[in-house]
Amino acid sequence: MTRLFEQAIGIARRLPPERQDEIARLVLMLASDDDQDCANTTDGTLPFASSSLPLDGTDDETAARHLSI
Repeated sequence: MTRLFEQAIGIARRLPPERQDEIARLVLMLASDDDQDCANTTDGTLPFASSSLPLDGTDDETAARHLSI
């Protein structure tokens, strides 16, 4: 497991159970060998997606950004 993934799991542990389940579903979909699973969301969007969470930057920048949320 990478350092960034471990940091993400550590942050997720502090979230309410409902948010943890959303993240778990996303990880399971992304980790699945079946590309069809990624399309099986209720409305085709991520329930917690936000434009305030940019996906670019180094691992350290990304982790620092998420720790500040």
